[in-house]
Amino acid sequence: LDTRKQPQFRDLDLEVGNIQVRFDGAGTLDYIVEFAVNVLPNLLRYQIMDAIEGPLKERLQQELNKVNVEEMIKQELPKIDDIQEKGLKLSALRVAETQDEPYDEDDFFNF
Repeated sequence: LDTRKQPQFRDLDLEVGNIQVRFDGAGTLDYIVEFAVNVLPNLLRYQIMDAIEGPLKERLQQELNKVNVEEMIKQELPKIDDIQEKGLKLSALRVAETQDEPYDEDDFFNF
């Protein structure tokens, strides 16, 4: 690990689930609109993700290029020294975990 070098973003793999739209109130036209809106994006979702991944990866790399790893380490060392003086506890270094709660279909579409 060479802290003098910039961090390199190596890979990005985005995944998108099923895209779905609900439409009602137009009678028979509902089925046609739902079919067009629900089927076409699902057929193209992999192409959409591939088109998004490139520019997103470049933008993330630009942000990483702004990070001076060596300077950041120097800034954080006093915090680690303080933790060590108070008695090193691994729990102090751990980031709080977040839990992803699953959404049911109705909660997902309530804006």
